Amino acid sequence: MFVHLANMSWWALIYLGSYAVAATLAGGADLLRNAGTAGLATGIDSVLQLFAGWLKWAPAALGAYALLGWLPSRRAILSGAGLRAYPCFLALALLFRRSSFRRLRPARGLYWRHARIRDRWLLLLIKIHFLPIAVGSLVNTAVNMTRVIQRITAEPSMLLVLGFIIVAVRVSVDLVDAVVSSIAYSVESRRSGGAVRAVDNNWLGWVSCLVCYPPGWLLTSSLLAKRIEEEAQIFPMESTLAWVCAVLGVSCYAVYGFSAVNLGLRYSNLSYRGTTTWGLYRWVRHPQYASKIGGWFFEWLPFFAVFSNLLSFLALAGIYLVRIATEERFLGRFSEYRDYCRQVKWRCIPGIW
Repeated sequence: MFVHLANMSWWALIYLGSYAVAATLAGGADLLRNAGTAGLATGIDSVLQLFAGWLKWAPAALGAYALLGWLPSRRAILSGAGLRAYPCFLALALLFRRSSFRRLRPARGLYWRHARIRDRWLLLLIKIHFLPIAVGSLVNTAVNMTRVIQRITAEPSMLLVLGFIIVAVRVSVDLVDAVVSSIAYSVESRRSGGAVRAVDNNWLGWVSCLVCYPPGWLLTSSLLAKRIEEEAQIFPMESTLAWVCAVLGVSCYAVYGFSAVNLGLRYSNLSYRGTTTWGLYRWVRHPQYASKIGGWFFEWLPFFAVFSNLLSFLALAGIYLVRIATEERFLGRFSEYRDYCRQVKWRCIPGIW
């Protein structure tokens, strides 16, 4: 029961933190709207829609966990080391900062320099940021998938339209990614090999990651927006080459979905949950990043006639290359990953890089 109560405090912290983030974003959107920056305010509203799904369903899940979560609870390890090792005891660990367990801290270090405590606080921030996005994406994508199914039911001939098939595939991949990420950020199981072993504390890794997800993505997408000019296209959008690019782009997107399934409960950002060595990860070490860059390349290719579009694509690709570099530096601390790098030499493209 003690373990269950501690778990409840952990999830309550995540929910309260995400609620505070949503309230801050809502206040920022109002200020921007009053200042006449309606475009950015609209972007923040779209981020709040992601948080809305989480804020709506999380209390019900928390209530169900409060009633039933104690059933499989494990024996509590009532020692300072045990409290600091368990992620669910994060809130209670604060009570031990001036207790008789001072010897667990570095001799000259402060409470915040204790590696386990620092990692747990960083993990809390990761869950506060990414779990609402994952759950909100799941809710929104499920709605989009329902619309796709309704369209197919109303017009079966749409199954023969290539453009509709491409949209359906993208929505399906979004749904798969949202399901995997929602479960992975909600579950931390040692038995399944998905327990968080360490958290990256490199500021460059955090910045390069956060600008790829809402709300940081609003700034990235506005600075690196794609300009569409009908007079300046490498080839017309109605041409065969345009359709080939669309098919190749959605194929890269499907690769992204398969790599998410390969990760399973080890799906994470800014943390290490073990090394995935099966599926697409037998060929390259970063199939998700490679597929995203490839998908953007084929999506933007017709518009590279506008030089700013080429620069924007290179900047986006550069952000993901920085993510690869910072992640490999972080993961290189673990012998398991170093062995994996010796077995799989290619980062993104087999035989090239």
